[in-house]
Amino acid sequence: MQPSKIILLTLLSASGAYSDVIFSNFGSTPPGYDTVDVGFAPDRSQICFMPGACFIQTNEFAVGFSIPTGSTFEFTGFEVPLNFLSNGITNVDFTLAEADATGRPGPPLETITVDGVATSSVVYTGNSVLHPILTSGNYWLEAAIASGDFGEAGWNFANAANDLGPVSGMSGPFGPGGWSFPGPEVQAAFEIDGIAVPEPSAIGLMGCVLGICVLWRRTRSS
Repeated sequence: MQPSKIILLTLLSASGAYSDVIFSNFGSTPPGYDTVDVGFAPDRSQICFMPGACFIQTNEFAVGFSIPTGSTFEFTGFEVPLNFLSNGITNVDFTLAEADATGRPGPPLETITVDGVATSSVVYTGNSVLHPILTSGNYWLEAAIASGDFGEAGWNFANAANDLGPVSGMSGPFGPGGWSFPGPEVQAAFEIDGIAVPEPSAIGLMGCVLGICVLWRRTRSS
């Protein structure tokens, strides 16, 4: 391989231009999330829209995560373990959102619908279309029964050692509106994926090296 190609491939690899796990609380023990019901403390948070059947449960549920200072990512998607309790026909809208000034779920960045196909717990993947840029700060992944759907779904809890984190819920339209104040509680299992965006200095370095490569090729051909 020519030296110029070697240098270019090395720089692209170092720039972080590949899919990465931004955050994950999946455990190391298969399947990576909690699957054991214990009395009245189930292994999942219920997300429902069934008037008269689940009005005391959380109708919307959100888990939080943070992007470290100095890091920037292009959001590519997420993974979540779900079981659909309404004969596997209910869909769930997942919304990636920024945290507002109070730390609660705030401005939405993208909503991705997960189509429920199984009543047993399965890890579903949601792929981003908009690819919003995530910079250092706090974010939320929200879940709600898809608009127009009627049913119930369960989002399995994490079983990793670091499964405590920001959790917020909303009971509307069957209770007071607005997100509850987030506290460190047991989170549902989730993974946020993205592509690391290189810093401007790295981009500048890549440009310089490419320029050197061009000069080197011209010198070889002259």
